[in-house]
Amino acid sequence: MKAMALAAGAALALVAGTAGATTLSTSELFNRDVRENIRQASDPSIWAMLIAGFGGAGVVVRRRREERRYRLVEATPQGVTLEEEFVAPDDTSAFCRASSVASGEFQLWRGDTLVRG
Repeated sequence: MKAMALAAGAALALVAGTAGATTLSTSELFNRDVRENIRQASDPSIWAMLIAGFGGAGVVVRRRREERRYRLVEATPQGVTLEEEFVAPDDTSAFCRASSVASGEFQLWRGDTLVRG
């Protein structure tokens, strides 16, 4: 039967059956654990993949937040065509802005793509 007991003098006694007791101080035990953990540390390729993964996730988040250029084309009742370019984070925001600015029928373009026409 194995048992562990922590003595008041901050020493750890490991008792294993009838073999007797081995006493280790807490600093010796801590140093042993640290050395074992260092030996079990991941190799550099795993760290490189971890860092690359976080970097890739950051690029994806940043790309999604990039603002896009939109072009509002409005035909007035007098037959004049008005165009305005502006920047918005997404199609919904661009449409809200275009509908608040335009007084009549309009087309909203993102690059060569018609968002609303």
